[in-house]
Amino acid sequence: MRRFSAQKFGQNLVRVPRGRHATGIFAVLDSTPATPFPVPHYPAHAGVASPLGPSIPTDGTAGVNFALYSGGATSVTLCLLVGGASEPLEYECVNDNGVWHILVESLPRSNVRYAYRVNGKGGWDTGYRWDKMAYLLDPYAPLVASRPWFGHGGAWGGAEKW
Repeated sequence: MRRFSAQKFGQNLVRVPRGRHATGIFAVLDSTPATPFPVPHYPAHAGVASPLGPSIPTDGTAGVNFALYSGGATSVTLCLLVGGASEPLEYECVNDNGVWHILVESLPRSNVRYAYRVNGKGGWDTGYRWDKMAYLLDPYAPLVASRPWFGHGGAWGGAEKW
């Protein structure tokens, strides 16, 4: 994983190169087809723990708040694909009594796909199945993108494996 400088991309922002583990299904905020544009900078901060799922802040803050419950997790990373981007942007979430959350400012309300990467303590002997490289759906996602045919192309018919 390659981290970029905080001055260039923000304190919690990480771009991850695609590789053999960069496959999965992303939840989307809107069903509008993706259009390619340069990778933008989206500043982020802690946000709020409620409500779960993606939400628009009621205090007038421009952006989207993401919240996910995982009591056994030790780290949660929000992965975003914005527009036609082929590499996800990753944000480390903040833990508040098992609710992991982050507010991503100035995030568009369309052409955004997201998922989480979760890591935790315990293993097979304790009943947990942690894989920090796997993309996980948000159980509170308002919409889930699918592929036109199982195993072929990306969620919007592209070559990417999201």
